[in-house]
Amino acid sequence: MAFERKTYGFVTLGLILGQVVQASLLEDLSREKEDLISRIKGSVVNITTFAQGYAPRMMTPEEYFFGQFFGGPGRMPRRPEKTVKQKLSLGSGFIIDEEGAIITNHHVIDRADEIKVQIVEDGPFYAVSVVGRDPEMDIALLKLKDKIVVKPLKLGDSDAVREGAVVFALGNPFGYGHSSHEGTISAVARKNPESRYTKFIQTSALINPGNSG
Repeated sequence: MAFERKTYGFVTLGLILGQVVQASLLEDLSREKEDLISRIKGSVVNITTFAQGYAPRMMTPEEYFFGQFFGGPGRMPRRPEKTVKQKLSLGSGFIIDEEGAIITNHHVIDRADEIKVQIVEDGPFYAVSVVGRDPEMDIALLKLKDKIVVKPLKLGDSDAVREGAVVFALGNPFGYGHSSHEGTISAVARKNPESRYTKFIQTSALINPGNSG
C-alpha cells in the first residue's frame, strides 16, 4: 500500500509539474506573439483610394417649372454635373524597403486617381505613386512620394512555407484601423483553374474587407 501511495504521489506531482511547465510555455508563446505583432504593425500601412466622379444634381426650380409645361427638363439646357472626389476603397499594404516601397493588392488601387497611405493609426496620410501592377496576380507596387523614415519588413521564402505554420493577418478591416488575426497555413501550392499562377497559399487567418494587401 505504501508503494502504491508513493506511486500515486509521484504521478500527481508529475501532472502538476507538467501543467506548470505547459502554462509557462503558453505564456512565453503568447508574449512572443505580442512582441512580433508590436514590431510588425509599424510596417503595415492603411491605404485609401480616391477617384473623380459625378455628384447627383438636384433639379433647379426653373427646370421643374418649365418641365411641367414643356415636356420635361430634357428640353431645357442642363448644367454639367459637378465633378467631385469620391472615396473608392480601403485596403492595406506593407513596406518592403527604406525608400518607401509598398506592396499591396492590385484590386485595392484599381481605377484610383489618387492613393494615400497612413502608417501610424490616427497619423498623417502620405501620397504614393504606382510603380507597377499585375492584375492577374493581383499585386501592385507603390512608392511613397515623401522621404520619411520607415521600418521595412523582410520578405520571407514562400517555398519554405509548410502546412500548419502559424500566420497573422494584419491590416485595416472596414477602415477601423490596425488589427491582427491569427491562423494557420491550411494548404500550399493550391491550384486555381482560372489563373495561370497555380501556387497559391491558403490560410485560415481571418481576412475582412480592408485587409486586402
